[in-house]
Amino acid sequence: MTTLFVVMGVSLLALVMAISLPIALDGKALRLTDAVLLSGAEETPVKLPTTWFGKNIRKSFRLHFEMPSSPEEPQVVFVPFYDGRIVAMLDGHPLPNASPIILRVNPLRHTTAIFVIPDAHAGPGKHSLTLTLDNPLGVLGSLSDIRIAPEGEALHQQAMIDFANRDLHVLLVGAHAFVCLISLVLFLLRPAERLFLWLFWTMAGASLFSMGALGDTFPILAGFFPYLICFAPLGGFFLLGFTLELLSPGDSARLRPRVAIPALLLLGIVQAFSPLVFELAAGVSVPLLLMTGCTSVVLMWRAKDRHERKEIQIVLAATVTVMLAVVHDLSMRLGAVPSGLFLAPFARLFFLTAIAYLMMKRQADYAAALDQSARTLASKLAEREADLHRVFKAQQVFAERELLNQERQRMTSDLHDGVAGHLVTIVTLAEHMAPSDNRLVNTARTALIDLRLVIDALSTDDADLLYTLASFRDRCIAPLETLGLEVEWSMVGLPSELNLTPRDTLHVLRILQEAVNNAVRHGHPSKLTICGDTQENGRPRIVVRNVGGTSPQMGPRGRGLSNMAKRADALTARFTFRPLPDGAEAELSF
Repeated sequence: MTTLFVVMGVSLLALVMAISLPIALDGKALRLTDAVLLSGAEETPVKLPTTWFGKNIRKSFRLHFEMPSSPEEPQVVFVPFYDGRIVAMLDGHPLPNASPIILRVNPLRHTTAIFVIPDAHAGPGKHSLTLTLDNPLGVLGSLSDIRIAPEGEALHQQAMIDFANRDLHVLLVGAHAFVCLISLVLFLLRPAERLFLWLFWTMAGASLFSMGALGDTFPILAGFFPYLICFAPLGGFFLLGFTLELLSPGDSARLRPRVAIPALLLLGIVQAFSPLVFELAAGVSVPLLLMTGCTSVVLMWRAKDRHERKEIQIVLAATVTVMLAVVHDLSMRLGAVPSGLFLAPFARLFFLTAIAYLMMKRQADYAAALDQSARTLASKLAEREADLHRVFKAQQVFAERELLNQERQRMTSDLHDGVAGHLVTIVTLAEHMAPSDNRLVNTARTALIDLRLVIDALSTDDADLLYTLASFRDRCIAPLETLGLEVEWSMVGLPSELNLTPRDTLHVLRILQEAVNNAVRHGHPSKLTICGDTQENGRPRIVVRNVGGTSPQMGPRGRGLSNMAKRADALTARFTFRPLPDGAEAELSF
């Protein structure tokens, strides 16, 4: 509410100042308001300013004034506004018109005139001034009060009036067209925002009705203005749709624009081609325009407190200002208020400023909403990231614990399968064997060899299988050769580099160790072959074959074969055991 009253107060103050400004500029001017209307031999007293209706009506007015003394400056007859064409005669002598003759038919614009008074007719005494007017283009005729003023002061007032009548109107045409274009672009970028579509049509209508301002530059346009007034209800309809969409998005659909717009267009066409075009425009189009404008003001006034949106209050203040200015200008044309500047152009500037504020406010709201969405999204992403980080840490801790558990189980299994078994044998032999028996020493030595194999396999991060196999041969195969068993060893066919972890290397050694132990213990071979090569598919392979002994009896797998198969699965390898006529063969492909 505070914003509304402040804006309206400033607007009304500007209105009062604009009204009083031309009057204050009178200075040394002699203002004439009493005249007589000449109609044949009859003379009818009239009060200026005066207005009349009718097309192609010629009227003559006579005014009497007295010059108290010879003026020091050149004097002129200054006519602040009139319609049509004007001719002036002073004491029966024609006066030259120093202003260009411009025919205007816009009721909210006018033409000024300055007639230079020759020095020979500017002497002291009584004088008679006759003004003759006719308006061939329009049905509205008017004549303001007349001022006998110094030329410099009259030119100053005329410059102010011309600025409001010509320059400001041209500026408004460009401003309306610019806002119209921006509204269209915004609607095309955001089709769901129908407010900008209604704003586009509102500004397009305002631009169309402002084209009369270009009549000074393009005289051909001046004749079209009376017909454009026939389509004025369209402008009011667009303003009403804009108001409804501003107050509540989607409400403008209640106007049924697909039906109303063609109907209003048809009404305008019928008026434009009617012989009574001017009468219909004044009696139908203008009242419809005022009615829709008043409806828009009432709707915004009722919603200003409910919505509490500054843009609604500012647009309301601007619309009220425009309507007050139009009422003032029409009243001035009808002679109800003193002659002065037309205020509608200045009020329209204020309205355009309000529209510019609305558009910037909307874009700022969109940007703020995007920023808020970005902040919300960033906050949610941060929360989600924190949750994921906590889950990751928990999974990492679990994986580490699981890895440690698996490693513990593997080492337990390795120690159980190797060193623990040998230690059990040592304890048993120590309890039952004679002191001269060497089996205790041999078993202890075997356990030590097994322990060293485990240490060799796990001692480095990057396991070298060929090095580990060489250590295996030295520690496990060489003792067999000293016992008289023929052993054939060849690892030349294996690739020089194998991507195996220490755990994988230990699995390979355990499989080979178990295969060799089973071959020696159960097969009683005369020859043991351990060879490594590369298959056609590029995968390495190690084969343990015992010959010259006994062939195993096939039945359910024992624990040794099952352990070797499990270790092969851990390697993502394939373990195959095949009996031979005089022995057996174990193959590890990985």
